[in-house]
Amino acid sequence: MVIDLSNFTLEHPLPQGPFQKILPGASSASSDPNSGETQKIRLEILRPPIPHSGVILSNTEPWRKFLVPEPLVESDHPEVKSLAHTLTRDATDTWDRALAIHQWMCQNILPEFRITMPSALEVLRSGKGDCNEQSALFAALCRAAGVPVKICTGLVYQRGAFFYHAWNEILLQASPELWHPIDPVLKQQSSDATHIKFGEGGVTEQTYITALIGKIRAQIQEIESDDPNQPTVPKLRQ
Repeated sequence: MVIDLSNFTLEHPLPQGPFQKILPGASSASSDPNSGETQKIRLEILRPPIPHSGVILSNTEPWRKFLVPEPLVESDHPEVKSLAHTLTRDATDTWDRALAIHQWMCQNILPEFRITMPSALEVLRSGKGDCNEQSALFAALCRAAGVPVKICTGLVYQRGAFFYHAWNEILLQASPELWHPIDPVLKQQSSDATHIKFGEGGVTEQTYITALIGKIRAQIQEIESDDPNQPTVPKLRQ
């Protein structure tokens, strides 16, 4: 997907990587969020291929912060650790473990909009939750299984509109470092190109993204999709 975003300011630079990058031609505005000048950015977002394997980590120290518990992500709770062990006991690398957890969540956790912010443990016990809660549970189970994982926040294009969304990234390759986007709520092993990533993190980051809803303007310039619910827009570039 190629998309123009405008009428917003950023608290920090928009994340870029192998699956999301800023294109020339429609980018402007100051990088200072206090300048009052709004951003205009053209993004290209790609859907990564579904992996065949991940990394087997012999040294987890470089990714320690993506393996430890945090508020609402209780990866050290006995119930979370027990389930993570059961789901991944026959898996070896990071992808096999993450895929086993993803498949279990797709079969056992129901999507449900929540006004409150239940923790991963509460979602595990209730068997339901929205994107925030499910991304927290996925993170907790992955971390308990020794898989470095991030919580991503941003927008997703669904049914002709943009919505706030949260999903995950797992460490797929150590050197060079490669993080693979995966979405348990939308049941996608590779998050598709309608995911616009604004940041990573917990409650603070999610609050920042929700403040953009209703203000940010988005115009799709190009989209290719194998989803019959997502219309294809002709290519701008060959």
